[in-house]
Amino acid sequence: MQAVRERARNVLVDAGAGTGKTTLVIDRVVDMVAPADPAVAPLPLPLARLAVITFTRRAAGELRYRLRQKLLAALRDAAEPRAARLREALGVVDTAYIGTIHSFADRLLRLRPVEAAISPSYDIAEDTDELVRAVFDRLLHGAATGQLGELLGGRPPGPVPLAEVEETVQLFVAAGLRTETRYGDDWILAGLDLLVAGMIDTRDVGYVPAPVEPDLAAVRALAADVAAQLKGVPGSTSGGRFLRDVAARCREVTATDSPAEAFRALRETLRPREFKRNKRDDFDGQREPWKLYKTLRDAWRGQLVAPLSAWMGARLARLRFVVAKLYEEVKAERAVLDQLDLLVKLRDVLRDRALVRRQLQALFDHVFVDEFQDTDPLQCEVVFFLCEAGAKADEWRRVQLRPGSLTVVGDPKQSIYRFRRADIAMYEEAHRLIREQGAFVAGLVTNFRSRPPLIHFANAQLGRLLGEGAERFDPRTGRVYYEPLAPDPGIAAAGPAVHVVPFGSDDGAQLNVGPGRALEAEAIARRIRWLV
Repeated sequence: MQAVRERARNVLVDAGAGTGKTTLVIDRVVDMVAPADPAVAPLPLPLARLAVITFTRRAAGELRYRLRQKLLAALRDAAEPRAARLREALGVVDTAYIGTIHSFADRLLRLRPVEAAISPSYDIAEDTDELVRAVFDRLLHGAATGQLGELLGGRPPGPVPLAEVEETVQLFVAAGLRTETRYGDDWILAGLDLLVAGMIDTRDVGYVPAPVEPDLAAVRALAADVAAQLKGVPGSTSGGRFLRDVAARCREVTATDSPAEAFRALRETLRPREFKRNKRDDFDGQREPWKLYKTLRDAWRGQLVAPLSAWMGARLARLRFVVAKLYEEVKAERAVLDQLDLLVKLRDVLRDRALVRRQLQALFDHVFVDEFQDTDPLQCEVVFFLCEAGAKADEWRRVQLRPGSLTVVGDPKQSIYRFRRADIAMYEEAHRLIREQGAFVAGLVTNFRSRPPLIHFANAQLGRLLGEGAERFDPRTGRVYYEPLAPDPGIAAAGPAVHVVPFGSDDGAQLNVGPGRALEAEAIARRIRWLV
């Protein structure tokens, strides 16, 4: 198989579910360290000079185990000198560069801690909750006491004045440490602690939010008009009292030149939860107050709050500079790095230090990346810089890859780690760059895991649900189209591909979700046990 034996070119493999992509990676590794046919293969490579990167620890453990089994199986029938090479590979399989991208980055960083500006004896914080909480506490304390500058080591955190940061935090605290965030048709309360955690998780993203200045004159004019129209509402009902409170808050807005004061005044009154009233219960059937309430709900509220919400949103986003700096201080005190640091610092040292890049490139003759669809932008940068021909590019998209230095295996339909910023658009771009530099492209479409009727069923349903297009990816929508799998002709059909498992309550009544799911799970588990 050419995808296993190709040496002169980089290799791209698109592999659907169950098509043997991990088997291909293992076969390719074994063929590199101990070619089955030396007459048609170049010189063998030591396993210690190969890096095999996958996404999860479980997948890395399985890959290492299966590689050992493959080496042992090959050794049974091998003659010298291939047998000697297989024994050598078996001797280093436990120390070879086979693991997750984070463990890989950790090993490389410990070789160059000075250049990466980290402690040579750093620990890795697996759980960052305590670190994030420390940042949150320091942010609140510093804003409340005016000591943020001291907590930041006397160095400015970025383009945002500390006075702005302190005012923003204080205003958010006064508003109840939460902001209403729309989620589908519902509203959830996101506290400042969650916002801080999100800023820490995305601190590597190059985003510089600009300040937003609201048109306060227009807000004051509308507030005056709303207050005037609500002036005569009777306060005999809960809805009427709510409208009178809105009028009082609007009068406060007309008297201020401060966006912060206007935000505070309207924020306390115009929360989304206040807009769940009805004419009968809250307004005692009164027609005119109900009409005014609907106008407030459907028109005035958005016009009043939207400019101030945009102002506050931009201010919250600008906290990220201070949050990132506080996080660095907290980690430095504890001499720890987190998982994101491993990738950021390795990327930075590879990108910014050409000598270090060449030194780390010299460690490897070939890099394998499995499950490439779950690779985030940072991981892609690391891989491209390590496989560059030389050390010239200052950005990963400009990298000229060394021919025969990289094998990438993935399936964009199986991307499940988008919450970790795995980006299908980035995957497609990396795929295109590798392909345009003359890579050998292979596709695996035969599913060896499932019986033919199940493959036909899955093709029909997933093709309908995901759609099928001439291109596999729509960059406008981020949609990945389905590509049908082919059944293995060596697997017999052997009975129905889909089993309908009936279940229900004892008395035939309709099941609620909770009990229904429990019964469904039990019924399916019993059916599978019977089949096995």
